[in-house]
Amino acid sequence: FTDVFFTVTAAQVAQIKASKANAYIVFAFGKFAVQASIEAAKLGWKPKLVIVNGLGFEGWLPRLVKSAGNKARVVTATSGIKPRKPDEAAGHSHAGHSHDEADPHAWQSVANAKIYVTNIRHALSGVDAAGAETYRANAEAYLAKLDAFDREIRDMVAKIPADRRKVISSHD
Repeated sequence: FTDVFFTVTAAQVAQIKASKANAYIVFAFGKFAVQASIEAAKLGWKPKLVIVNGLGFEGWLPRLVKSAGNKARVVTATSGIKPRKPDEAAGHSHAGHSHDEADPHAWQSVANAKIYVTNIRHALSGVDAAGAETYRANAEAYLAKLDAFDREIRDMVAKIPADRRKVISSHD
């Protein structure tokens, strides 16, 4: 009963939903996936819940929901996150989204990923009250994993002298 428009968010939904139901990834980068999503709308795409990243990442989504005549609840996983601004995020645009207003890659921060998890748990519980306890327990377990991951990374970075810390990132 849930459609998700980005693979990172879908992975988070899958952690929280566990065996309760499937999360369908409707969007991935590239024209083919967007076209497939439009075709899904034409073929009767009617989810109860659509979870999006937000922050300008899915600028085409309102047209898709409208064209499908869908009454789905649309939840923004980044709600409550203070986004990085372009001067902090080296603004650029690609693959159907841009970074002119804010960096939509908020999941790259563990603190932000935890906000995603909480927002997703509340969204799932809002459309499936019977599964709320499962979603709560799964979200709590996932949050604990995120905390452990954050500690592990911080411990590894702390072992590197501050003047030798460099970050190299690939983003196409």
